[in-house]
Amino acid sequence: MLVQMLETLPPDDLDKFAHYVGASGVQNVAATCHALQDLLKPYFFRSVHLGRLDDGSDFLWEVSMRYHHKVRSLSMSFDGPLLEQHIQQVSNILDSLPYLKQLSFAGVRHIQAHHLWQWLAAFKDRLRGLEIWGSCEQPSGPRREIIPLNLLADMPHLTHLGIGSLPGLTSGKVVNILSHIPSLTSLILRDPFDDAVLDFEPWFFRKLRRLTLNTTNLSFYQLHKLVDYGSGLREVALYSLKEANGRFLSRVGSTHWSELRALDLRGIQAGNPPIPQEYLHQFFTHNRRYLWSLQCKYIQLNDPCLYLLATVNPQLRSVRLFACPITNEGVCRFLELAPQLEEFRLGTTARGRLTTACLPQRLGSNRLRHLVLDIHRAFPDDFNSLTDQLQNLEKLVLPRSAELDKFEFLKSYCPWLELKFT
Repeated sequence: MLVQMLETLPPDDLDKFAHYVGASGVQNVAATCHALQDLLKPYFFRSVHLGRLDDGSDFLWEVSMRYHHKVRSLSMSFDGPLLEQHIQQVSNILDSLPYLKQLSFAGVRHIQAHHLWQWLAAFKDRLRGLEIWGSCEQPSGPRREIIPLNLLADMPHLTHLGIGSLPGLTSGKVVNILSHIPSLTSLILRDPFDDAVLDFEPWFFRKLRRLTLNTTNLSFYQLHKLVDYGSGLREVALYSLKEANGRFLSRVGSTHWSELRALDLRGIQAGNPPIPQEYLHQFFTHNRRYLWSLQCKYIQLNDPCLYLLATVNPQLRSVRLFACPITNEGVCRFLELAPQLEEFRLGTTARGRLTTACLPQRLGSNRLRHLVLDIHRAFPDDFNSLTDQLQNLEKLVLPRSAELDKFEFLKSYCPWLELKFT
């Protein structure tokens, strides 16, 4: 079906499709590329995700893409122990990717350490991005070290590193490896560590510009050090934090983080204390004019904070909120106050699902590309007055409450609209 649809597209639109695929990656690549490779001869896939793999699957390693040598990014996941022939298949695929720059492994606790060492050794002089994840769950049984720390320190061009949930991983080893990667500018750290929590030192932030911490172990003292030393960070994501959220915002709010462009804060759904509103106001006021992107989940961001965010950040391009106490009126007013906004996503709010009253009669923005709303219901008539403002929209997600053909008028305004129903 997909191939038949693509065959009807003019060359310009096909070029857009190939660019989209290359930017966002391909799921189940073996199942799709055989059918698409002849059609997409002028194009190649830059990013490939091979899905979750175990010894009981058909294995998607039969990647015979005509342009597989152009792949720049590859990610693979392991759900269980691999058979020897699968190990060899992984090696063969990696050997056939001479231009690979980004590599991601998940579920590596299911494979032998020497296999991981072998796979990485061939790329140590050219990898720019590497992620190694043990598992989302605490591993059981005897603990064994899996991450090749010495090899990571021998990668001169590595700029992005993501590690966590690995047997044998301690905060001391993390600090040691980071001290030997002077080129690192992006870092993701995920629990659990085997010992104490990670400590921050000034050299840690010397060149670092992007930091993601998915941990519940950060103390108030460590957050103080993060604020004091991390003023050069451009993108910060803090996940699974508890009461430290508010303290972090309070400290950053009184400190001039002039480089900060993107902030992602995610609390814990169960028992997460609300952040005092004055902390949020203080943060948005002191860091005005800088933020491009904000994402909050289980954070007490209310209507007044949303208005302030739009007012003091004229460069704001993307806002994603989930389980925040936002009202219909708050969404409507915010969309009017942020004419430069290109993406707005609002999941289920702390006050329940919204209604179509959250959509203003005149969207102040003609730049809006992605609009995702978890509203209670929607009908085509609700959007009749918005079509002129939605002409640039590329993605619209709405609840399933009306026949799809009644929304065809939207597609006449938005030929590349990705219309979904929840």
